[in-house]
Amino acid sequence: MTWRLIDLKGFELEWVEHGTTGTPAIGKSGYGTMLVDALVEKQLRGRIVRTWLDDGLSIKITLPL
Repeated sequence: MTWRLIDLKGFELEWVEHGTTGTPAIGKSGYGTMLVDALVEKQLRGRIVRTWLDDGLSIKITLPL
């Protein structure tokens, strides 16, 4: 997990997992995913991007200060 400031306007958190294979079924989100999306996007006015890698997952969360 890493984080960095973005031009004193916000910051970005990046979580990278390795050791998994395959991608989730498109269009299917679990309760935890919906909960995190609502928290980040609606309550914190941020943005979340998930990128499936060959051996894992990268999640970037951008939040305003």
